[in-house]
Amino acid sequence: MRCSQRLIVLLIATSLCVSAASNTWKKKDKKTKAQREANLCTMEGNAAALHCVCVGGAPPVNTTSAECWIFTGVSKDHSIWSLFATQPHINQLKILVRPQGLFTFIPTKGLRHLYHLKELQITYANINEIHPYAFANSSSLRELTLARNQIVTLDHHAFAHLTNLTDLSLEENRIAEIKRDVFVDLPKLQKLFAAHNNLSVIQEGAFRQLAHLLELELDTNYISVLTRDTFTGLGELKKLDLSYNKIRMLGDLTFSELWVLEELNLEHNQIELIANRAFAGLNHLRKLTLSHNRLAVLSGGLLGGVPTIIHLDLRSNNLETITYDSVQPIIHNLRNESSYFYIAGKKFISGELFREEAEARTVWHT
Repeated sequence: MRCSQRLIVLLIATSLCVSAASNTWKKKDKKTKAQREANLCTMEGNAAALHCVCVGGAPPVNTTSAECWIFTGVSKDHSIWSLFATQPHINQLKILVRPQGLFTFIPTKGLRHLYHLKELQITYANINEIHPYAFANSSSLRELTLARNQIVTLDHHAFAHLTNLTDLSLEENRIAEIKRDVFVDLPKLQKLFAAHNNLSVIQEGAFRQLAHLLELELDTNYISVLTRDTFTGLGELKKLDLSYNKIRMLGDLTFSELWVLEELNLEHNQIELIANRAFAGLNHLRKLTLSHNRLAVLSGGLLGGVPTIIHLDLRSNNLETITYDSVQPIIHNLRNESSYFYIAGKKFISGELFREEAEARTVWHT
């Protein structure tokens, strides 16, 4: 009888152990399956914080383009960033923040997994500061757009070791200053757009590592002072836009580091004085826009530093007269029918103005 009771107890215990083990394995299997199926583009549980719409390639792991929306607050250490590893072939990524969302950082942990990323856009975030190496030293990234993110501060090495980056847009933020060593090891950068910010200070040498930059847009800011050292390193720059700033004067050799510059836009500033040698060294400049400033005098030697100009705009200044001596350095260019000279709200075609040498020597009253 006792043996039978012991046997029954043993059988019950064995049954309970088997049942417990079975439940444990089921839980583990379920967890393993969930982990195996977790994917940036298909995971259902991530909708509360971030949801990605993926296109291109063959799902679930060959997506080439993703548009991710942030709906609520998400932290730097959120597990969602590890899921970027499930889509290693993404080459285009947009991160957009909904009005109720909160996004205050560059997702460096996620970007580290995207070895083929070529285009990155982040918009409508609240990123106060771009920290050093925020873009994970990506060697594949070519275009980076960070417009409308309320960015205020760019730390040193904020944009560093992005060896294939060609276009960088920082427009419509609140950046107040560009410091030295913000842009480091960007050997292919050609276009830098920083218009519509709060820029008032550009440290000397801030662009010194952008040797191959072709286009720089700094318009619609609060820049008031420019020096020769502002543009150190920009030896290949062809287009510079400084319109809609607070510039009052241009000193000698201000642009002398810009040896191949072709277009210079200074319209809608407060320029009252331009030193005779302010444009010295701009031997390739073809378009100079100085409209909507406060110039009262155009000195005789001013245009001597820009002998190749074919487009000159001086409209809406305080100029009363412009003499032949003022434009003599570029007189032959203005005879060309393709050139034009704007003054006093009218367009004067050079072929008509300078048909005769005697006519060219007259004084034009605005």
